[in-house]
Amino acid sequence: MKSEEEVILKAKELIEASKAGFEKESPKIDFKYKWYNLISKYGKNELAKDMSSIANTVGLDGYIIIGFNEKNKLSQNAPFEDSGLNDTADVTNLLLGKVSNLFQFQIIGFEHKGYEYHVIHIPPKQLNKPIIITEGGEGERPGKKRAIQNTVQRMQKLVIISNKFFSETILQQLLLQNMISTSCIMIIKTLYQTMILKWTQ
Repeated sequence: MKSEEEVILKAKELIEASKAGFEKESPKIDFKYKWYNLISKYGKNELAKDMSSIANTVGLDGYIIIGFNEKNKLSQNAPFEDSGLNDTADVTNLLLGKVSNLFQFQIIGFEHKGYEYHVIHIPPKQLNKPIIITEGGEGERPGKKRAIQNTVQRMQKLVIISNKFFSETILQQLLLQNMISTSCIMIIKTLYQTMILKWTQ
């Protein structure tokens, strides 16, 4: 495990390199403009997902730097209290309910050029891989329920259209060309509708 001084120095180097125009985000490095909302189900799951993804990725040390937007090169103060929790130790308890194997990490606050940042450091050598999200999935993103409903409606329309096209176009053409009998058409329609029914369940 790196010392706090080493982790802070690396975090500062990554911020400055990004400001200089070098894209630093990678499977092992991530920037967040503000803290995860750790009192919401969605925020808890996002943190667990991001941290476990880095822990499972082969390579060097992993870093999640909070308080910096790499796209816009903007910084803002990111005190840990913005997460909704009072102590960084609470993150361990949070992860215990989210991952199959707890892994090593550090959460360190530091100041850099007038801003308060935090960095989550995840060492590369984890003894208990793979780390698997065991509860919660992606959480309930606002609007997600409506998006699912819209997807279901689009699928239903697709089924209706494809069913109509299949029955009225392909089979009718085959019938007109004397390539298939009426009884065969009825059998094919029944099988097709059964298939569609199972697909949409």
